[in-house]
Amino acid sequence: MFSEEFVKYTEEKYAARLPLFGELSKEIERTFETLNQGEIKYRNPKQLPAEKQTAAENNKFLKDRILLMKFLYATMPLRDAGEYDFSVFLSYVDHALMLKESMPWCMDLPEDLFLHYVLYYRINTEDINPCRTFFYQQLKDLIFEKTMEEAILEVNYWCAEQASYAASDERTLSPMGVYLSGTGRCGEESTFTVSALRSVGIPARQVYAPWWTHCDDNHAWVEAYANGRWHFLGACEPEEVLNKGWFLGAASRALLIHSRTFFDYWVSGKRHNIQYEYNDYIGKEGSVYYFNSTPLYAKTHHLRIQVLDREDIPAGNAEVLLEVMNMAEYKKLAKLTTNEEGLASITIGFGDIHISAYKDGWMGEMNYPVKNSETLSPKPSNPKCIPGQTEQNTVCIKLLHNVDENIRNILTNNSNDINALQYQMTIEAPTETSENQISLSKEQQEKGREKRKKAEEKRIRKLTAYFDEEKALKFPEEKEILEMAKGNFQEIFQFLSRNSNPERKAILYSLSKKDYKDVKAETLEAFLNNPYYMEEKDVTKYILCPRIYNEELSPYPPFIRSYFSDKQLEAFRKNPYSVWDYIQKNIKDIPEETYETLYSSPIGCLKLKAGTYISKKILFAAILRSIGIPARIRQKDMEPEIYMGEVPGQVCGRAYWKKMELHPEKRTNHKGTLLLSVKDGLKWIYHQTWTIGKLKGIRFETLNYDGISFENNILSLDLDEGVYRIITSSRIPNGNQHVSFHLFTIKEGMEKHLSLSMYESKTEDLLCSHRLPDFEITSLSGEICLLSDVINNTESDKENTVLAFLEAGQEPTEHVLNEMLSQKDLLKTLPVQILFILSNREDTNHLTLKEVLKELPGIQIFFDRDFNNRESVARSMYVDSEKLPLLLAAKKGMTGIYGCSGYNVGNVNLICKIVNLT
Repeated sequence: MFSEEFVKYTEEKYAARLPLFGELSKEIERTFETLNQGEIKYRNPKQLPAEKQTAAENNKFLKDRILLMKFLYATMPLRDAGEYDFSVFLSYVDHALMLKESMPWCMDLPEDLFLHYVLYYRINTEDINPCRTFFYQQLKDLIFEKTMEEAILEVNYWCAEQASYAASDERTLSPMGVYLSGTGRCGEESTFTVSALRSVGIPARQVYAPWWTHCDDNHAWVEAYANGRWHFLGACEPEEVLNKGWFLGAASRALLIHSRTFFDYWVSGKRHNIQYEYNDYIGKEGSVYYFNSTPLYAKTHHLRIQVLDREDIPAGNAEVLLEVMNMAEYKKLAKLTTNEEGLASITIGFGDIHISAYKDGWMGEMNYPVKNSETLSPKPSNPKCIPGQTEQNTVCIKLLHNVDENIRNILTNNSNDINALQYQMTIEAPTETSENQISLSKEQQEKGREKRKKAEEKRIRKLTAYFDEEKALKFPEEKEILEMAKGNFQEIFQFLSRNSNPERKAILYSLSKKDYKDVKAETLEAFLNNPYYMEEKDVTKYILCPRIYNEELSPYPPFIRSYFSDKQLEAFRKNPYSVWDYIQKNIKDIPEETYETLYSSPIGCLKLKAGTYISKKILFAAILRSIGIPARIRQKDMEPEIYMGEVPGQVCGRAYWKKMELHPEKRTNHKGTLLLSVKDGLKWIYHQTWTIGKLKGIRFETLNYDGISFENNILSLDLDEGVYRIITSSRIPNGNQHVSFHLFTIKEGMEKHLSLSMYESKTEDLLCSHRLPDFEITSLSGEICLLSDVINNTESDKENTVLAFLEAGQEPTEHVLNEMLSQKDLLKTLPVQILFILSNREDTNHLTLKEVLKELPGIQIFFDRDFNNRESVARSMYVDSEKLPLLLAAKKGMTGIYGCSGYNVGNVNLICKIVNLT
């Protein structure tokens, strides 16, 4: 079934990987021996009964089974081997072999596509558990006798029956977790949909825009392979056709869109993106290989980056980072490595991008603006770092700065002139193009609406059925938690029901909302009855709480207490620093074998004796909690802390949190204070309008102060001694940003004062140009027409239209209507037509609405049933689709020039000004 080339690849990779498993390798090898000798546990139901199969057939199946298991162990992120049992991976192998033998479109797939996009168990950073066979049983009858394209559409409708979008934290639920909870963020929905497609033998992959350039967000969706082509679709957002989704406008503005895989085996060295005419391999980071999908969605160009050292010699093997300003900090799009000639290249979209290069402690950087293929002129991001340009589409970065010799010397001088270390820039976002736009027929639109409505109703019924009202009555205070658990209701109920130990509820309340959706009762049990635990208000959760960071939860306390001797545990209690010394000595970090954002559990770390730097910090806190010392990872900088008293680990009246400096030579506590002042503290939102980063090595790392706020326009921060950078960002509706940088130092005992200001947008800055979606609306008289017919009305001399989706009776809409009444004289003089879009006829009876219509009789009323099209309109204007009212200004040609959602004081007056400008 598999080629000799693949067998050779697997054997070589497995032989190289096995030593990295350490003591775990013996257990893995023993399991392979058992597998080779055992009976076949899973057969394709269409095949002959096992007793009628020949020995040759059985041997072939066993060979393939062992081959694929070795392949998974040879290529998986190293961490996975310590986290999951052999049987978990075997479930994926057995299911894939069944598909290969029985699913028509799977039988003829190229070998590499089958391995990457059908067999492979991991998609992103999700938890792994057996799910493919379960999904297959749910889907097989739905796709029976359908074409591959039809099957993809059907699977996505099924996915919409199971889950819908909901924002949540960064941890990625497993596909089964999404199925049981009924919700997921886009990264989880797409992981779920990819897994569902793979379960029926359809090659599928998750596609990511790591960070948008035009707004502070990112997005993930799905590509599925059918009949020689990759097709895209919105996960759990079904349409009647492939290659359609709300995200297409945003994707056309992307600088980079990528997919990932976990190994580098390709038939004849060629990938099956046959509709692409470009080299789509970006590079390898750790154990992950990244591939470029941008040209399928956006206009692109091929960028070459030349890196030179101080003597103008090409810098080979230099690291090149491509970043975009997002959430008021530089976010990574891609990491490249230069060849021997100091060159790296990538295919990217058009827009401003920050490029930096690093080698041997030296660095160079630039902000590179790309407006179109004919104007490629780089501009410096910092006047102190001036790059050059060698030729069109090639930029040159010179490694001029050594942090120790240059930047630190500048920033650690005695000058108090902070203005000398400030600079500003304007970052331009790409404009939207009309790539990949597909229009649906009226029948397709109606059919899709009905099917999505039925999917939503089915999903709600399923989720409602999970909640057992009778059982929940036993724990009235925990009813909300039991409701949030959805399909995990029984696990939470089981944990609460075992006995009346008060620690049960304390543990439960220490968890995140997402944890309720997938945590197991047996995992929670492991955190009860800690022999070292002493109850103390405010620090309870830092001993009892199972969660430390974004790792998968595991029952680590009893494992840790049995892993170490009593003597070693006592030594850890007396000297918490010795825990980190042990970890550094015994837990290896192998960056080239890891997935950076995939964290090990404490158990997995100890079993494998390997883990990333963050995973080792998680283990550090876990060991301390297991022996009764409150410990946590500090939110702002990911540094571990313990709760200190007169005796380490024991709480007293003057106890405090102490940072555990992991480097012995730095175990001091030098701090200073930063006092920030602003004009309007309410506008300053961390990770939206500002961030602060600390210089570590040769890069600034952003501190996490999410949720912090200014009081009376003042904010005081206690900071460790070091070099810092504050970035402020003001984004305007067209996606452009006005950004300021402030660099300074904090020394021991220093009180640094810094005043921040925000760019004040001019009215003309608010103008944008976005293509609006067209859809049917119903007039007050019952006539059905297209929105475009009204906006483009040839009989009207009014070039502009104000469109308002209003929710009559709701306070935000009331404010807008009252503003319209106060601005009625101005509105009467505007050369504009005003359309009110309501969800139902009953809203026309609302008193304030009727008063507005009386004062402004020229307003036209239309209906969009249940606001079916509100979301697509809001997304096209890049405003929050969840908030009403939705107001926008448009001009003929279905071009939106301004949009806003929710209520903000002065919206009506602002729209009047914008209309006058155009």
